[in-house]
Amino acid sequence: MKAHATALVDPGADVADDVEIGPFCIIGAGARISPGCRLGPRVSVRGPAVIGRDNVLHANVSVDESAVLGDANILRESTHVQSKARIGSRNRFGVWVTIGAAATVADDTLLGSFVIVAENCTLASNARIEGQTVLEPGMNIGAGARIRSQVPVIADVAPSVVLDGNPAEAQAGGAA
Repeated sequence: MKAHATALVDPGADVADDVEIGPFCIIGAGARISPGCRLGPRVSVRGPAVIGRDNVLHANVSVDESAVLGDANILRESTHVQSKARIGSRNRFGVWVTIGAAATVADDTLLGSFVIVAENCTLASNARIEGQTVLEPGMNIGAGARIRSQVPVIADVAPSVVLDGNPAEAQAGGAA
């Protein structure tokens, strides 16, 4: 492990040898961080969170206890993954994204800046949610669905639907 001198890594954490840990990071007891990961400054990982291979966590990202991240995700600045959230692989999150407790994000999703995914939501693979969008607790977003920026989401979104406008209107032809 390549940890900055100011990083605090609990001896009870399991961190792969090639993981890069930036200044002022805090890695808690029971946290597992797999090979190829890079943690920017002031990242916090609470154990027993699990972080898969080749993830990039930019400055001020926090991952709460019992959260699980798959492989090759990019979490931009100040993203927060709450407890028991499940994040798949190859996802891209903009700045200040919040993933609520026990929410599930499948693979290959894109979340714009300032997106809030409340607790117990489910996002299927290839979903695209543009910036400044809020999903209320328990919502389901189908595979390949796309939600435009600042669109009020008041119900589940079916697969391959584009949600746009205010009031929101569903259109065919989401992400491929």
